[in-house]
Amino acid sequence: MTPELTSRYAVYFSPEQQSPWFSAGNSWLGRDAETGNTLAQPQINHIPLHRFSELTASPRRYGFHATMKAPFQLVAGASEKDLFAQLALLCKHAGAITIAHPRLQMLGDFLAIQADEQQDEIAALAQACVLHFDSLRAPMTDAELRRRRQSRLSQRHEELLLRWGYPYTEEAYRFHMTLSDSLAQVEADTVARLLNAAERHFNISAPIEINNLSIFKEDAPGAAFKLIHRRRF
Repeated sequence: MTPELTSRYAVYFSPEQQSPWFSAGNSWLGRDAETGNTLAQPQINHIPLHRFSELTASPRRYGFHATMKAPFQLVAGASEKDLFAQLALLCKHAGAITIAHPRLQMLGDFLAIQADEQQDEIAALAQACVLHFDSLRAPMTDAELRRRRQSRLSQRHEELLLRWGYPYTEEAYRFHMTLSDSLAQVEADTVARLLNAAERHFNISAPIEINNLSIFKEDAPGAAFKLIHRRRF
């Protein structure tokens, strides 16, 4: 079996290196998804470094990003070259979107950078990605379906999962750049300290410029995702 068929790929937005959001997001999570390098995370009063690392384990594995097309395996016969070619075609017709005032806030049980403006434009770009790459997506396995259904999906989310391989598409899409694992079972004072530290860390006046899309790759189940190809528009 070829590596392409044992790997998963995703289409993400990730800030470019010259953006202050790039360095801030990577240092918060403790990893650069472009180089694969481990980075020193900021020290937070009363939260030991090992505990902070635990609270950011999942987003660190995925890399600092916003999902456009959720992770999927390639359909038989497709290759990375096909992905790159489709990305180039999509980006040729896409336009940059500026999030002038990114917000740090909770999204359910997760801490995330979110957008209070340009939601319709961003959602349209995300759905374009969902549609554009779907012919390259292999059907979900039973194990993948079971994992997604652990979140107790609504009927509508179940419909979107079966249609697109991801429940948070179409009208359910929300732009977000995840900064933590679920905090549902975390002590309230720890959550408060984490939020305060994040507000200081991401006190950035610059906007987020969505001016590129990237292909991220997971080489094997549980491996860290790595940015393998970026395309500007």
